Amino acid sequence: SAEALSLSVGTANLPPEENQSFEVGSKWDLNGGRFSMRGSIFRTDQENTREPDPNDSSVYVLAGNDRVDGAEMLMQGHITDRWELLSSYTFLHGEVVKSEFYPLAVGQPLNNVPENLFNLWTEYKLSPRWEVGGGGNYVGLRTANTATLTATTIPESAPGYLTINAMAKYKVTEHVALQVNVNNLTDNYYFDELHPGHVIPGAGTSALFGLKLKF
Repeated sequence: SAEALSLSVGTANLPPEENQSFEVGSKWDLNGGRFSMRGSIFRTDQENTREPDPNDSSVYVLAGNDRVDGAEMLMQGHITDRWELLSSYTFLHGEVVKSEFYPLAVGQPLNNVPENLFNLWTEYKLSPRWEVGGGGNYVGLRTANTATLTATTIPESAPGYLTINAMAKYKVTEHVALQVNVNNLTDNYYFDELHPGHVIPGAGTSALFGLKLKF
């Protein structure tokens, strides 16, 4: 109950939740071991999931079971001496399996668990001194409150979003490099975190400038 290194009145007296994970996968090395692909399927069961006490929403009880079934595919490595790639796709199917106080939630999707996640990042060396990169992150639709669904609850969700990022690096010397990263190039407005009572928007377009020193 102290995952964030802090306790609240609502969780201080609770024992921890329990999780069981099962996974099977395979990995392939290509291009002389410089490029790899990995795939897996998995299931995670959470026992004694925390739920708000229906008689006192400031207190939590351990009264539910959740499950996530998923699959993941990852590609990583050098396609050529100059071209590097990192990409992954994850499918998640999360649902409430049991709920002592919220029976209408059983079978509903879990809060903050998108079905589809995808990211792509690639870098290319234009010359011994210049290197550029770019890619994107996609997060599918997520629900905010179906895990505590009641007869009066209005299910809420946030649409999926895509952010595009870019990078450029200039090697001044063998030991000094300049780099700029630009995140969310299209200034896409999206919700980064969902909660039953509020949301936290994601960051707009931002740039980070760095000086790298190697000794």
